[in-house]
Amino acid sequence: MFCRVIMFVVSKSTKEAKKLRLVKRREQKLKEMRRKQQEENVARKKRDKEEHKARSLAGMRRELEEESNGDDDDDDDDDDDVKWFKKEVGADPDPGEWAWSG
Repeated sequence: MFCRVIMFVVSKSTKEAKKLRLVKRREQKLKEMRRKQQEENVARKKRDKEEHKARSLAGMRRELEEESNGDDDDDDDDDDDVKWFKKEVGADPDPGEWAWSG
């Protein structure tokens, strides 16, 4: 609460006291405005964080679905390895050299 006693020893004129009360009210209004703005900012940041989290999770799910849908051709990897070996070495790999080549 605001006390109207300025000081015990010094007395203020009514003009000065009125001016001090006006300044104090302005400060209180400014303080309340800042508090309100801070609460709005906190709520906005919380909402933005939740939206970002939802978008991130949706993207992760989409990537997992794409990976699971596109992983049907495992045989191509074996063929690529054999082609690479032929290109680098210049000969076919021995049948028993790699367990996965056949």
